[in-house]
Amino acid sequence: KLKFLPSTDGHMPNMKSLIVHMKGLITIDITKRVIKFINGNELNIHGANIPKGRHNILFMIVDEANQYSEKLISFKVT
Repeated sequence: KLKFLPSTDGHMPNMKSLIVHMKGLITIDITKRVIKFINGNELNIHGANIPKGRHNILFMIVDEANQYSEKLISFKVT
């Protein structure tokens, strides 16, 4: 579950601009797979089937002032 907050100057995120990439030996655009889990300013993916191993997911978004932001989240599934 991720919550997208307003920028430091108060501009709200444009959820329609969200792009999600799974990074590894190759980069896979998983935006179309996760877009259905957006509710307001939250991305809540429940019941995801993620294979074992280390994963890096890059979230990219712009706010209503067209300011770009990204965050790389790394995790391990055992």
